[in-house]
Amino acid sequence: MPVITGLLVAFGGAVPGRRRGELPCLYWGGLLGRCPQVGTRLIRRNGISVWEIWRVSKMPALTCLPQQSAAPLPAVEVSAGSVALVANTAWYLFNFRHNLIRRLVADGFTVVAICPADAYVSRLEMLGVRWVEWPLRRASRNPVCEIGAIRSLYAIYRRERPLIVHHFTIKPILYGTLAAKLARLRRVVNSVTGLGQVFVSRSLWARAVRPLIRIWYRLVLSTRGAAVMFQNRDDMATLFPKGASRRQQAVFTPGSGVDLRRFAERPTLPRRPEVANCRTVLFVGRVIAEKGIREFVAAAEQCGRNGVTARFVVCGDADAGNLSAIDANTLDHWKQLPNIEFLGHVDSIETQLHNADLVVLPSYREGMPRVLLEAGAAGKAVVASDVPGCRDVVVPGETGLLVPPRDVDGLCSAITELIRDDARRTAMGEAARQLIRARFDERIVLQTTQETYRKLLVQRPLHTAEIVRTALPRGAFTLSLDLELAWGTRGRPRAADVPPFLDGTRNAIRRLLNLLDEYEIPATWVAVGALWMPSEDGVTKHPWLRTPRLAEVPAGDSHSQPHWYAEDILEDLARCRVPQELGCHTLTHTYVKPGTAGRQELERELVQFLALFQQLGLPRPRSFIFPKARMAHFDLLAEQGFSAYRGPENKWFESLPGQLPRAALRLLDAKLAVAPRVLKPKRVHERLWRVPASQFYSPFMSVGGRVSVAERVNKAFKGLHKAVRNRGVYHLWTHPFNLGCGTDQLLQGLEQIFAEAARLRDAGQLEPISMGDMAARLNRVPLHDLMKGE
Repeated sequence: MPVITGLLVAFGGAVPGRRRGELPCLYWGGLLGRCPQVGTRLIRRNGISVWEIWRVSKMPALTCLPQQSAAPLPAVEVSAGSVALVANTAWYLFNFRHNLIRRLVADGFTVVAICPADAYVSRLEMLGVRWVEWPLRRASRNPVCEIGAIRSLYAIYRRERPLIVHHFTIKPILYGTLAAKLARLRRVVNSVTGLGQVFVSRSLWARAVRPLIRIWYRLVLSTRGAAVMFQNRDDMATLFPKGASRRQQAVFTPGSGVDLRRFAERPTLPRRPEVANCRTVLFVGRVIAEKGIREFVAAAEQCGRNGVTARFVVCGDADAGNLSAIDANTLDHWKQLPNIEFLGHVDSIETQLHNADLVVLPSYREGMPRVLLEAGAAGKAVVASDVPGCRDVVVPGETGLLVPPRDVDGLCSAITELIRDDARRTAMGEAARQLIRARFDERIVLQTTQETYRKLLVQRPLHTAEIVRTALPRGAFTLSLDLELAWGTRGRPRAADVPPFLDGTRNAIRRLLNLLDEYEIPATWVAVGALWMPSEDGVTKHPWLRTPRLAEVPAGDSHSQPHWYAEDILEDLARCRVPQELGCHTLTHTYVKPGTAGRQELERELVQFLALFQQLGLPRPRSFIFPKARMAHFDLLAEQGFSAYRGPENKWFESLPGQLPRAALRLLDAKLAVAPRVLKPKRVHERLWRVPASQFYSPFMSVGGRVSVAERVNKAFKGLHKAVRNRGVYHLWTHPFNLGCGTDQLLQGLEQIFAEAARLRDAGQLEPISMGDMAARLNRVPLHDLMKGE
């Protein structure tokens, strides 16, 4: 179903933590290879790992490392969105909707089958469906049980939040539409596959509740945001009077259609000698009264008494969950009759149809009987009841015969007439084949269904929460690191305490990168651009750094001034096997100020930062982190092409006056290992997303000096598990120089966190992802015109 894929596109890549198909060149780690979008080399390859510095447009530019070989990494499963198919049995979904499921799964959708447990659940799961059990009793009339079924379905909808929910069969339509309304699902499709036993039964109970059920049908089928699909016009006329607006909007499908390819070949079985000269009359369906099985058996007995040489074959099981199921004693008696053979359930009906001479369905009422469609596709004449559904398939006198329902004599007469006239029966079968090919091809049903989905999605476009659920179908783990070195402590009161941390930073970064490689974690490294603006001669600073505001910044490079310049760290990042995202932390770690002057200063920093990256041959950064979390001018970020920024943790006590109360509450929060906030990304501009922070991985300094590594890890574990439960984003962040002291202990703690994230990822519950990848995926979910026609 390519049209649906055009609508809710699956994104991805071949890197853990990234979805299949995302562009490798968006990773600055893509510097080590070929950009597939332009087909050009992004680096000079000279066989050695060196920095070369030269002047390009009065700016230093850098070459990177030769390409490193890396083993292919497993792709992450992705979803173009979630579609829930709801029915009263898994048997129904497998037998009647398996090709729809295959199309949806092939196009990258997460298909959720919501139904009671039965033997067909495993078969659904083999199609790639995720099954959710719904405790529904089909034959129940107990109000307590029925209310419980609605409540459980409501809970499922609240948890799953599918983009589209598609109901089949009676109780799922009646209960599911109400549950979807309560759960605020915005797109519902109801396929009326028949009105059910209450509309065919002659019992007092059925006659009493029929008007109420009709009203209930009308209410749920008229729900805003719900599309209704009928299989025949009689059912629509029963539920909606002429002139009703909903009647004009109804969609018609030829049942579930028939896969014509299944009946292209004609497999046959050799007939047993004792039946070689007998004609075969076939009944296919559940062995329940409303399918007309009593009339079929009675007609078989009457044909036998009248001397008709035919064997009557029944393919189907008793349906214990149906109110009109045939009891075991009656069924045992029928099995003793001489000219009737009960084969039970048959998985592949093609052979039985091709060996049959006539197919009979004396049903009391149908939606669009699948067996008549399959009989026509196999080129067989049929005898059926003149009831809704059957009369939509059979053209009387051309493709078969129609008889009054519950009329055994009429049924026996029609069977006898066709059994004794081979030429007429054969002509009817060929006419039926042509009719089915023209009007009832399964592809027509699939096209109509996807068109219905398209209209709903166009009428009710995805809102932000749905975009997030579509792009991030499971919990997410994001790690961001503010790469500042001395630029982040310049002018601060405790700058004198930082040199020991800075001295150990490079060792900590290299060991951290090894852990990220080992556990296949992509991280977002936001850097101060000045780190890659070393002096050309070791004496003269870069022109952009020659300002009074930066007078204390020394000239040099990563060898002479390792606290201020970091060309070597860029090389270390480039060696990482798992691509690491490189983002922006301003050019000189400038605090962002509100107002016009602050906006102009930020714009100047961003323009220079982007120009630096362009000259260095680095991919354009997508992620931004505000120094000291002083945030403003989000529209400017969007204008400059940024798509993600890190939001604050927003702990309530951070707004308290005075430093001492805040420090005390920070310590208490860390000691108690209170579960961190795990939220979802939020759109703040058309293409700019806030990725909220969850936990700061603190250094052994100030409050952090009183918090053990075990307490840090315990809090992080709670955040990871909370992300899995809530399908939110656990966002851990720190500064690399925070790891410069107590490196062994702090990295051991991070390794435990990474190992738990990898375990949850391998279990399919969590996805490690960078900020830029997350925003790119969110922006690739279209907001309008989501489905394109084929």
